[in-house]
Amino acid sequence: MNIPLPPSDNLYKFIGISGLVLVVTGVIADAIMMDELERTRSVGWSVLDAKSEYAKGRLQQARAYSPILSPDSSSESGKKTAAVADARVQEAKEQLDRVEKTGAELNEMFASIKREKRWSRILSLALYGGTVLMLIGFALWYWMLQRHQDKLIRLQLSKSESKEP
Repeated sequence: MNIPLPPSDNLYKFIGISGLVLVVTGVIADAIMMDELERTRSVGWSVLDAKSEYAKGRLQQARAYSPILSPDSSSESGKKTAAVADARVQEAKEQLDRVEKTGAELNEMFASIKREKRWSRILSLALYGGTVLMLIGFALWYWMLQRHQDKLIRLQLSKSESKEP
């Protein structure tokens, strides 16, 4: 299998191409990481929404059955049934509160990750460093080599044209 070699016949071109690779890698890595963050956030909110709907449904169900379970709260069994119904309502409220607290924590976590962007320093270094390397490498390649090679080719072309009758 033949692996194509990059055009690195001189140091300047190699520096320019290395800078270009760093810039492209930095842009692609940033896009991938932001996409992954958004995907994780979306999944987290979907799960949280499902839990919230479940907790709200349990709360509504407990409130709806509370009067049905304890129609006569004056008798001893009615008081026990009312206590059980009230416990279910309280449990559903607590579950809903936990879900809302988790949602606030999840939101804060994603905001913190976006603020910090631990990886953004590395990507910034790759982008800025790659840009500098690319500009310096290609500028040196042009000014130190390519200009002279173009001049030599033009001279050879003019000599060959003058020799032909």
